[in-house]
Amino acid sequence: MTKLRWGMATLLVLAAPAVRAEISVEHVTVGCVVAEKFPKINACFAPMANLARARVYFRIEGGAHWYFVEMKSDAPCHAGILPKPKKVLAGKKLQYYVEAVDRSFAESRSAEGAPDIVADQGACRKDVPVAPFVSKASVAVGSAAGVPLPAGLAAGAGISTTTAVVATTAVVAGAGGAAAAASGGNGTPTTTTPTTGGTPPPPTTPPPTNPPPTAPPPTNPPPQQAPCRFAFAVEPDPPSGKEPLEVAFDMCATTAPGGRTFTFDFDGDGIVDQRGGSCRATRLYTTDKVTSLPSTLVPLVVKYLATVTASCDGTGLSQSQSYEVQVEEAGISVKTVGELPAPVRRIAWVSQLDVPGGRGQVVVNGAAGVFTGAGRSAAFAMGRRGENRVEAQLVQARGAGLWRFDLAATGTLEKGSLRVIAGEVALVTGDAIVFRLSGKPGERVVFAFRTGR
Repeated sequence: MTKLRWGMATLLVLAAPAVRAEISVEHVTVGCVVAEKFPKINACFAPMANLARARVYFRIEGGAHWYFVEMKSDAPCHAGILPKPKKVLAGKKLQYYVEAVDRSFAESRSAEGAPDIVADQGACRKDVPVAPFVSKASVAVGSAAGVPLPAGLAAGAGISTTTAVVATTAVVAGAGGAAAAASGGNGTPTTTTPTTGGTPPPPTTPPPTNPPPTAPPPTNPPPQQAPCRFAFAVEPDPPSGKEPLEVAFDMCATTAPGGRTFTFDFDGDGIVDQRGGSCRATRLYTTDKVTSLPSTLVPLVVKYLATVTASCDGTGLSQSQSYEVQVEEAGISVKTVGELPAPVRRIAWVSQLDVPGGRGQVVVNGAAGVFTGAGRSAAFAMGRRGENRVEAQLVQARGAGLWRFDLAATGTLEKGSLRVIAGEVALVTGDAIVFRLSGKPGERVVFAFRTGR
């Protein structure tokens, strides 16, 4: 009798229905995709062991049909490569969402996104994540209705936009409960129906044509957690002041489960100045190499465009923030300027007079005179925007030699604008000029150059 009860209890346990646990879809909705690039949609799924299939469904906003691509493993998560939108679609939106199916045929999906399609990455709004992309790809596209891609989307090499792959893959469970995808002999995925008894599983074909864009999420969907959250800060805010100005760029509040990488471009020249795990960096800004000037010059203001970028390791997600750093020259009193012609520019140079017993005089724009001795010396004078003229005269000497003028310290110098007016020139570069001197007192050389900004 005891054995009978135990056997009946065992039968009751085996007949109890299994608990279906839907898969959590973790995805950061992108807000911008770049034309002529293949957008890469990333998502993580939990628990991964229960995932049977993942897809990205998409269409051009207001389009008549939905399409899909299969997502593949892209450690530590999954990724789906979409067809590239052509530039004719710039200004439109790309609707999409991520769908996951577990081994019990339960479906989960992300919230629907509608990123802007822009002609180039610089046109993306600064407050939205930009979809990562690849430049070359061959994308297999599925459509529930078996229709080709619209003309504005390209699937890449090997897949024609007029013969898009029509896939109706179904996830099936065998007697042991394992999931598999069946396909026909020609390699095109086909639908397979389970052979076990009981009620057949719900269909897992793509949504019907023109599904409502705001379809409700599954009942009691699991909470979605973004794999990466970006945060940016700068100090001082705004980053402006008198030189030397120390600016701190802080991205330490950025969170990423798989690790973080940070890059810093301090001056906006497109070259990364610092890269790695450090989430905070400081930079000392000045107007240029020469910082000590007479009080009769108006303040010089220099602007830098600093760009910092935070990236989530292994996801392809990143976000950038740009700051305009404005530095004003220190030690200049505007009150003592009077009626100076505007705008005034600082002219700074290094003189190298290699003449035995040499001594010379330098005059800038016929007004400012500076005496210099043999050897190396630095000087500056008041200049102007546009063309500036320098006249240098040898006052005393005991032999022949060279006289070099290096204007690299003039921050506003237009490279390549140096030209000789008088004197025997030995060398001219982008920011320096060298003259040959016979060594006679009174010998004169003249040159000109342009300043901008």
